[in-house]
Amino acid sequence: MNIAIFCGVFAGVMQVIGYWIYNKDVFTDPRRKPNAVSWGLWAFGSLLTSSSYAEVVHDWVKEILPFACVIACTLTFLAFLIKGKLGRPDKWEVAILILDLLILVFWVVTESANWTNLLLMFSVAFSFIPNLRSVWKKPTTENPLPWFVWSFAYALLFLTVILRFEKWWDLAYPVTYFILHFAVGLIAKFRTANL
Repeated sequence: MNIAIFCGVFAGVMQVIGYWIYNKDVFTDPRRKPNAVSWGLWAFGSLLTSSSYAEVVHDWVKEILPFACVIACTLTFLAFLIKGKLGRPDKWEVAILILDLLILVFWVVTESANWTNLLLMFSVAFSFIPNLRSVWKKPTTENPLPWFVWSFAYALLFLTVILRFEKWWDLAYPVTYFILHFAVGLIAKFRTANL
């Protein structure tokens, strides 16, 4: 197995491990307060992002992590829904859903996976703002470990893209997701340490 395939597969495995750690922690630590609505939006967004990214890269090795993310994120959403962790969507979440739907319409009309994927990177960044603010205000709501594991997975995907480099568009997904996940982990880690 060459190094790029190893990194792509390992990135997908690390993504799933991050979700396992996250879900185990959420269901055992009463301080964790996930909202099924947010996770539902992330599941829908990850489906759009994974689909557009697959059209951008046309490379099964680069698609492993996004595919693993869709499955794990959707299962996480369903688990929270079953456990009754469903809150009412706030204005921000409704705005993100509308934005994702508009991006989907854009994709259908333009058939441009590249621009759709780039627009989805802005959407996911906006979707992280409430989580980042929440963790800043109350860092114990998130365990930093899964966020660092996910960051490592996206760093591996970045390495995979570099090793199988074709075009710059391929980098938007791993770079954006690495920055966002690492930011949540850092805030949770260092704000908790300063409490």
